[in-house]
Amino acid sequence: MHYTLIFIAFLSKKMGVIFNTSP
Repeated sequence: MHYTLIFIAFLSKKMGVIFNTSP
């Protein structure tokens, strides 16, 4: 189930961008 890790990594990166742009 490596797809789960990839999905989590994708979400974490996407959320990281959102949090970085937010104050």
